[in-house]
Amino acid sequence: MARDIAFDDVHQSLDQFGNIATLVTVNDDGRPHAVSVEVRVGNDRLIMEVGARTRANLRVRPGVSLLWHPGAGGDYQLIIDGVADDVGDGDGPGAASVMVERGILHRLAGAAGSGPTCISLGDS
Repeated sequence: MARDIAFDDVHQSLDQFGNIATLVTVNDDGRPHAVSVEVRVGNDRLIMEVGARTRANLRVRPGVSLLWHPGAGGDYQLIIDGVADDVGDGDGPGAASVMVERGILHRLAGAAGSGPTCISLGDS
């Protein structure tokens, strides 16, 4: 379950997890559409270049999830939920920005040892 977060906590987490994430949107038929994106920070938003299908999805269903897998030896993945608030004009590929709503560090299934299932970003 994602929790409300401050954007500064998101920015610090991206320093740790890097700028490559999986973006999940929803197609017209209700199925998930997952793509790899390069994420950058700008004006308190996450900004990424996306393809035509993803932009079309965002125009109709702007809710998204972004997932970052941990580096080698990491036990937690970063999950951020947000709303696309600018997908630009046109039908082709282009930039999209996402306003962050919630986020969490979620423990990977099968991770060795013990630890909390979820960690709020501000607590990491």
